[in-house]
Amino acid sequence: MYSGQGGPRWAALAPHSRHPWLRDRSPDVRSLSFVLLALGAAAAVACAPLMARTAASSRDGASSELVRLYEADQRERTVGGFAGGDTSVAAICAQMARDAARLARVRALVAAGRARTATDYFAAAMVAQHGEDTTAYRQAAAWARQAAALDSADRPAPADTLAQRARRLAAAAHDRYLRALGRPQCYGTQLGKNPISAPYVLEPVDPACATPAYDAERRRLGLRTLAEMRALVDSLNTAAPARP
Repeated sequence: MYSGQGGPRWAALAPHSRHPWLRDRSPDVRSLSFVLLALGAAAAVACAPLMARTAASSRDGASSELVRLYEADQRERTVGGFAGGDTSVAAICAQMARDAARLARVRALVAAGRARTATDYFAAAMVAQHGEDTTAYRQAAAWARQAAALDSADRPAPADTLAQRARRLAAAAHDRYLRALGRPQCYGTQLGKNPISAPYVLEPVDPACATPAYDAERRRLGLRTLAEMRALVDSLNTAAPARP
């Protein structure tokens, strides 16, 4: 079975992901924490002490700029994917703790008025996108929309401006928010996968969003259409077939 409703994290596949089969620096499949879908509540309980200690350390430490936090978030997802591809509970807990600490710091910086530019808000949004609950995903979508609004170099797709990347990020965060609520996604950015044996699947899409008009909006944002996402799922499963 693939992930059920309300999983702790839903992976975003923007149109240029840095997955081995794809490429991008926007919400990327390398951040997929599919293993968390299997661990569920047990992971949250097991990780709670480490996450609390790491969060306290972050509050006490020196200032970290928003872009620096973003770069750390992305760097940890460059090699091996989430938790470096290590599916041990210890590695997953450590990654979750680092993500939580970064998000806590980002929230503090934004609350203190340190986010002023499109780049600042995009960095904050990406860190929030890797949160673990609806509050984080809602913040990610809002900050991404703010980044798009502030970007003065906005051009229509396919130009890959910061505004375009921010709009894609906002769409992915909105989809994660919906899935975390147990509702169908709208833009079709979220994939699910059982970490042991099941193939990749496109998470349920709201029928109201599965229309030519929404596909036109996806193209405007630089996202894949639903047909293209289904073809992507097929290619991922061909390249990485399910284990028996």
